[in-house]
Amino acid sequence: MTRQYQRLSAPKFCEQQNISYASFIKWRQKFSASSAEVKPSNQTGSSHLRV
Repeated sequence: MTRQYQRLSAPKFCEQQNISYASFIKWRQKFSASSAEVKPSNQTGSSHLRV
């Protein structure tokens, strides 16, 4: 994501990208739910990489 989009509100982003806010919310919920499924459980050993 480019810096110019990081400061936009969701409705403004949708307006600029010519998509409906309702559609944006639906996709955000879908991706949020799918990313929650792949998160590793809290374990002592971490497999996360810092960049």
